[in-house]
Amino acid sequence: MVDFIKENATIQNGVYQPCLKQSVFAMLETSCGTKVFGSNKMMNTEVTECPRELQGYVSGAGYHLCKEVCQQQAHAEVDAINSAKDQGLDISGAKLSLVGHTYCCDGCLYDMTLHGIDTVVIYDDNNNIIDTLNLLDWKNGKEIMYSTPYWWM
Repeated sequence: MVDFIKENATIQNGVYQPCLKQSVFAMLETSCGTKVFGSNKMMNTEVTECPRELQGYVSGAGYHLCKEVCQQQAHAEVDAINSAKDQGLDISGAKLSLVGHTYCCDGCLYDMTLHGIDTVVIYDDNNNIIDTLNLLDWKNGKEIMYSTPYWWM
């Protein structure tokens, strides 16, 4: 599953510079079985070091530098949503699979619930499911508890 997601996200998104800190890939599967892909690609190919690392940000902080310096258009989750919307797909009730990270930021959680995505499955690089998130619970105010604390990344 992990290799399938990485390969198809790369094919769908074309040639790009991957994030220098952490390449993340997403596969959005609609309720009718259509699959679309996203990644956290960066458009500024002149950047050679992660500005978040250079400035000492921990995981989950300093995301403004991704847009400002690296010209990252979106996180992988939102990139997949945008790809689906560009294709005119109905993504309500869809499932998103995530590879390359152990959690979703609040902005991505918000966008996914806004577009009706119900479930997120997070995989490690060995095809093991490390978390399954019920976004309906999050939307209704229940805190998401991750198996792997994100500050370990």
